[in-house]
Formats: sequence, structure tokens, C-alpha cells
Amino acid sequence: MKLENAIKTTGSVTCNIKYKNGKICTWDFPNTVVLKGRQALAEALTNTLGNGNTNIYIQSMTFGTNGVDSGGVPKVVAPDQNSLFGALPVATKPVSSSTDNGLPTQAIFSSTLLYGDAVGSALSCMGLMMANGNYYSIVSFPVLSKTSSMEINFVWRINFI
Repeated sequence: MKLENAIKTTGSVTCNIKYKNGKICTWDFPNTVVLKGRQALAEALTNTLGNGNTNIYIQSMTFGTNGVDSGGVPKVVAPDQNSLFGALPVATKPVSSSTDNGLPTQAIFSSTLLYGDAVGSALSCMGLMMANGNYYSIVSFPVLSKTSSMEINFVWRINFI
């Protein structure tokens, strides 16, 4: 068995929506760690990062609009996918990264779409992008219509088991 297939990673995304009128909503959905992400882990663990490429840390969250089919059902993320469903991201935001002292095998990435970000976009997919330009993880979800009256904080948790 290849090391890249032996590493089990699971996780989820929590989406906290804060409206200007004070209303707060929360969405949760699972993510898919794609092949490039698993390969980066395997190369880091085996000290075989190619050509001195150590840029495998998570640099940003990207947000897209083509993550649902014509019926509004979230599309399945393919294991070898390395883009957001054929479209360029409508927003890319830096992440804050941390680990949980109570759960040291969990990595936490957070980012916020501010009131003025991605206004008018029908968000339905997002990804964690590594500094080398590859995606570590991608998720699709039901359409979230971004307006200027909402600020959305995303907390993406990856567990290593």
C-alpha cells in the first residue's frame, strides 16, 4: 500500500453567517481531501518533497459558484480534482491557521468573507489552497447567495487519524 493511501484525513467546514440585522445562521458540511493534498502529506512525512518544494502549507481559501448541478444538488468532489468545478474562484482570502491544544491531530483554518466580498455570487464550493497552487481539500454545498448584508466566517477543520 502506498503511504498516500494509508493517511486518513477527515474534516468539516462550519460556516457562520452574521447578518447586519443581528441574525446569525450556521451551516456545517463535510470536505474531501483531494489527491494533491494527500500526496503533500505523504511527501512531507517521507521527506521526499520534490525539488525543494516546501510550499505545502495552506495559504488561502478560495470560493466558487459551480459546485451544484442543475437541480441544486452539490456535486461530488473527485479524488484527483485540483480546481473548483471548472470556474475561477470569485474570491480568494488568506487563512489563519492553528491547531487545537485539546485535539493536537486537528488543523484549523479560518477565513472571513466580509460584507463587501463576493457580493451577488451564488457560492456553492470552496477549497483550501496550498502555497504551491494545488488544492489540499475541496467542498461543495447548497447555494449560498452572498449579499452585502452578510459577513461569513468559515472554520475548516482537518483531522488526521
